[in-house]
Amino acid sequence: MAVAQVKGTPFCRKTTVNGREEWRTYISTHIYGAVSADGEYTVWREKAPVQLSKQDYEKWNYEQGDTLVLLGGQSTSSRIIELDSPTEREVIVGSLLSDSKWFNEGIDGRKEALDWLRHYGYEVGSAGKNGPRREYSTNNPHPEPSGAYRLQQRAERNDVEALGHHERLDVANRLLRTRGWDGADEWFQEQ
Repeated sequence: MAVAQVKGTPFCRKTTVNGREEWRTYISTHIYGAVSADGEYTVWREKAPVQLSKQDYEKWNYEQGDTLVLLGGQSTSSRIIELDSPTEREVIVGSLLSDSKWFNEGIDGRKEALDWLRHYGYEVGSAGKNGPRREYSTNNPHPEPSGAYRLQQRAERNDVEALGHHERLDVANRLLRTRGWDGADEWFQEQ
């Protein structure tokens, strides 16, 4: 699962796979966060190309600046979801990266990120054709925001000084995961 912003158009590159050369299709991106299926491989705030399968390339209709969630599966056809807002991106990335052993071992961040995508009305079913945006149904499970996210919202509504020292640390750790050092510093400066 990856959350990335498109930075260019698809391009091909010759790659050696199992001793033979093959052409692979990639897209230039800024990866906000990505976690592999086994949770061992984590990418955080990195400019890197994302490989597109033939099926993904055939349905590619995204432009530079679009923010996408790529849900890979057993097949070579990913579900690609275009996010509507920076807030959605921030919540999804924060949830996704909570799965990383770098941050909070034992938390299933991918499941939480998928729950948030459902909450925002996106179709996250099995991989395949691009999912249409759906209206939120009350039958879907409503994920609860993380404690740090709720504290951040409270600080933005009131005043960061209303938070205790440990609460500010929780918010700072969340912002470091989702926005990086400069973004976290900027948030605290604004507050």
